[in-house]
Amino acid sequence: MINFQELRNQLRMNRWKNAMILYSVDYYSIKTIIEQFKNYIEIPELNISYLNDIDNMKQIVNACETLPFMSKRRLVLLKSDFLEPSSKDKNNLLKDISKYISDVPITTILILYSFQKDKRENVSKNKKLLKLERIGASVVVSPKNNSYAVRTLVQDFSRKYNLKLSKDAENFITSNSSNNLDFLINDLSKLRFMDELSIENIKKVFSSLNDQDIFDFTEAISNKDRLTSLEILNSLTRKGETPIGILFMLIRQFKLLFYAKISIEKNVNSEEFAKKNKLHPYFGKIIYSQSKNFTLNELQSYLSICIKSEIKFKTTGASKVDLEMLLALLI
Repeated sequence: MINFQELRNQLRMNRWKNAMILYSVDYYSIKTIIEQFKNYIEIPELNISYLNDIDNMKQIVNACETLPFMSKRRLVLLKSDFLEPSSKDKNNLLKDISKYISDVPITTILILYSFQKDKRENVSKNKKLLKLERIGASVVVSPKNNSYAVRTLVQDFSRKYNLKLSKDAENFITSNSSNNLDFLINDLSKLRFMDELSIENIKKVFSSLNDQDIFDFTEAISNKDRLTSLEILNSLTRKGETPIGILFMLIRQFKLLFYAKISIEKNVNSEEFAKKNKLHPYFGKIIYSQSKNFTLNELQSYLSICIKSEIKFKTTGASKVDLEMLLALLI
């Protein structure tokens, strides 16, 4: 397995495999690497096939076997949710693609892309990715330490929008942001409208410092995973979050999940949901996806428990032990 920076280096040296898997914690990394493919290999838009919600192998083969028009190569992009460890491959696409990879025409670059929803996943043990790698596909994953990509994004964004970030502020963002570059872009956009870019002001508007943890927190609660929940609680505490602050984040997240669940039942799509709740479209999709792990009754129960705890915390104060007791009620 290689990371996205290593793939960029391969592109610059004109060395790559014509079958690869992009497995990323964020959409930004996938989007930018695809743009680099277009530029380095000079693939016009008419020679790019975007395959979503595919249910049979014939559609993939037809796209790959089509000859490029007035170009040396064509690009086939296949959204591959079935690569996630917990996803069921109802249409046996993994098995069929595994057989086909060695037959992908030299004129075609086949890229499967999927998202690593659990940042704690040990990607090197993902059996689906390993199977494709053994067959000869190049597997590209997000590095555990993505500080280089984070710093590069911060610097590029600052140059593009003429942000006057001090070195201390840049270092603070780089060292405290998660690997998810989608979260980071959303927060960097807020800095464009600030007069003073001090570390204290950045802390106030940067939700990405803890957003990933909160998503993982509610995911662990839905899975009744007490150990992971405690690990995330400890992580948030180490970052300086107060017990009441963590509780507020949980309440907000459960409310969004509740609204998402209702929206799904009313056939409201994730984009409309995100717009109504003033969320980035990417966040809307994540919350929509996560809400499927809960029932409405569960979310109502969790909100009731959290709100009762909020009243108690506000009147008598709260400690980390109180939060651990709250977790016991939720799990």
